[in-house]
Amino acid sequence: MLLMQTPPPTNIVTWQKLEELVRSLHLQIDHQGYECIVGINRGGSIPAIMLSHRLGIPCEILSWQTRDGINKDIAKLNELTSNNAQILVVDDLVDTGLTVNQIKELAPKVDIAVLLAKTDIPAIDYVGECCYNDDRWIVFPWEQY
Repeated sequence: MLLMQTPPPTNIVTWQKLEELVRSLHLQIDHQGYECIVGINRGGSIPAIMLSHRLGIPCEILSWQTRDGINKDIAKLNELTSNNAQILVVDDLVDTGLTVNQIKELAPKVDIAVLLAKTDIPAIDYVGECCYNDDRWIVFPWEQY
């Protein structure tokens, strides 16, 4: 007899919802004087590029993995922050806060923006939407292919 496991509940983020979250961040961030937006690869890449276009600010992508492996481009982070430019780091989701806290520890002057926050982390400066106490697995539009 085969036992069927029930898949975990999910929260599907549509492209329309993504637009709303980016718009929310844009309204919070506009006119803050950032010189560069840095998207955390992979999840933060698309929202960072969207914000870059909306704000007319250059965008860089930084590899930083804590969930799917250990890949931290510390050298690039140091390079990006070496000239004391105002930098906004963008990610799709903060769950445990590990990525955000690691980046903030190495580059304390950067600001952090996330589309969705499942945890209240003091290091985050801008949140598109809070989803505290929501244990559903979040699926972003680019993960549905």
